[in-house]
Amino acid sequence: MMIRLIGATLVALPLASGGALAAERTVRLTVENMTCATCPIVVERSLKAVPGVDDVTVSMAEKSAIATFDDTKATVPALVDATTQAGFPSAQQR
Repeated sequence: MMIRLIGATLVALPLASGGALAAERTVRLTVENMTCATCPIVVERSLKAVPGVDDVTVSMAEKSAIATFDDTKATVPALVDATTQAGFPSAQQR
């Protein structure tokens, strides 16, 4: 009986905590205004400054950025805002 009770408690604990499980997510953004070799560096730094962003790849040729992030810490609107505030308006590619 005691073992079943402990087992049930361990199973119910994550459900009762209410905390969301983190999920790694990747998004591709179209990025405007990249016209020189330093632009992708600025876009990359602006995205990496967002808490929860793990990896960023920026392509000036494709006018895009790919960001991998923890979706419990960062959001797509936060990423878009970060590039826009740095002078490079962006939008999620669909």
